[in-house]
Amino acid sequence: MTTIKIPSTFKLKDFSLKVTIETLIKFIKPKNNIITVDFSEMENTTKGDLMILIAQLEKSTLSNKNRIFRSGGLPKNKKVKKMLLSSMDLVHVNKDISLNKLEDYEKAQILNPNLIDSVVQGSRKVGIKEYFTPFNEFLIELIANAVEHGINNKNINWWLTHEIDRERKEVKYTFVDMGLGIIGSHKKAGLPIKYKFLPDKYIMLDSLFAKLRSSTKESNRGRGLPQLRTMIENGFVSDAILISNSVSLRYDNERFVATKNMYFVGTYYSWVINKNCVEKWKN
Repeated sequence: MTTIKIPSTFKLKDFSLKVTIETLIKFIKPKNNIITVDFSEMENTTKGDLMILIAQLEKSTLSNKNRIFRSGGLPKNKKVKKMLLSSMDLVHVNKDISLNKLEDYEKAQILNPNLIDSVVQGSRKVGIKEYFTPFNEFLIELIANAVEHGINNKNINWWLTHEIDRERKEVKYTFVDMGLGIIGSHKKAGLPIKYKFLPDKYIMLDSLFAKLRSSTKESNRGRGLPQLRTMIENGFVSDAILISNSVSLRYDNERFVATKNMYFVGTYYSWVINKNCVEKWKN
């Protein structure tokens, strides 16, 4: 039996990034094991970070055949405790694919444009009356990318949630693709030989700047990351964070900064939309 204690600050951000990824990795190391999870010291997290923990627990049970139980008490922090005990309004698709290719109508069903539309319109809760078209296009690309990579790997597995801050009048979104990750997918598909001699951050950055062909080899793919880059550079989203495999990416002083982290299998996106973002788009 393995006991995993969730740290007091569980966030994929700043100084807590290392210990949070270390905790996530612990859930996929054992196989056919019993894992107990201790939440008692957990004091600081977000809905999006808690979502990736839930996603990792699912991967641990389905892929590694582990059995997971809670041990110890619940967090003393009332907000964190409430999140743990609630459904958190998570959107989740986990679909095994038996064929190498899905028909277009099947992909459209998985993309679920009505769901995307409702997510975009959810920004009205913080006073954004306009329909934020770039956000719709970005979500379509994000989910389509998860679908295409999922087809290649026989499993589509993505998660989405949001947090409303009425005081600051903004919405924070978190999207997680529990596939191989951006760097892992490119390495599996095959990369030009120069990348064997370069740090992994160059795979991430070159994907972001459309210098690498999509790892799916599909001619209409590979637009999601460049579109995210454009939205960030234009200020259509703020506080964007992208973590995939061994690289974390953030936008600082009008440039993208990549840093190395422990290897996480999957891709984590978070970003904020507020009135200022919409105004920049309108102008």
